[in-house]
Amino acid sequence: MTWLASLLSDRWRPWVALAAFAWLLAIGADYAVFSSTQHPGFAACVAEPQACAGERIVLPIWEVVEVQEDRYVVFKASGPVVVAGPTEGLAVGDTVSVEGAFDPDRLAVAETSRYLHAFREEKELLGIAATVGVVLWLPFAFRLRRDGVALRG
Repeated sequence: MTWLASLLSDRWRPWVALAAFAWLLAIGADYAVFSSTQHPGFAACVAEPQACAGERIVLPIWEVVEVQEDRYVVFKASGPVVVAGPTEGLAVGDTVSVEGAFDPDRLAVAETSRYLHAFREEKELLGIAATVGVVLWLPFAFRLRRDGVALRG
C-alpha cells in the first residue's frame, strides 16, 4: 500500500479532514489580513475623498453601463463607478478591467490602463456548457455502490 493510499484510508480520515479544515482556516485568516492591508476600494475613497487622493484603484471585470465623451460608468455588485478617460472603442454592455488613480474633485477614477475583455459572454456560455456536459457524463462514468463510488467499465 502506498503512503497516499494509507493516508486516505478510513483510519486517517478524521485527521485528514481536520488538517483540511485547519488549512481552510489559515487561508481565510491570510485573506483577511491581505484584504485589510490592501489599497482602499472606490467606496472607501468616496467616503473620504481627500484622504484617498491619487490612490490606486483597480476595477477587475466590470460592465460598462454608460458611455459619454470623456468618461464612462462601470457597474458591478458594489455600485456604479465613474471612470474619467478615453472612451474610444467602448460600448454599453462591454466588460472591462480598469486601473487608475482616485480623483477626489470628480469622485471618479482617472484611468491609467484599461483592458477590454473580448468574447466575455461567449466564454461564460462555454464554461456553463462544459459544466453541464461533465454533470451529464458523470452517471456514465461512475456508479454508486454500497461501499462507495466505482468506475464503470
